[in-house]
Amino acid sequence: MLNGAADILPRERVELLASLADAFNKATSASKKILPETSELSVAIEVIQLLSTFIRERHPKHLEAFVSILDGFGEEIGKRYG
Repeated sequence: MLNGAADILPRERVELLASLADAFNKATSASKKILPETSELSVAIEVIQLLSTFIRERHPKHLEAFVSILDGFGEEIGKRYG
């Protein structure tokens, strides 16, 4: 739309693009609050689950220690992202 509109002055194009960027940033921020899969907490939980699976499958002798550490670390994750 902006590329094909010859009647829009360069200054107006810049203002329109800035407005579009602002709207995009606001929409992204809102989606993080609405969609749990885009939230930081969701990502943190997924990483912990992946690490847990990795340890269980490849380093099972360390799983007990990991679970012990995770009990306290879960509280830290909750404070930071919850």
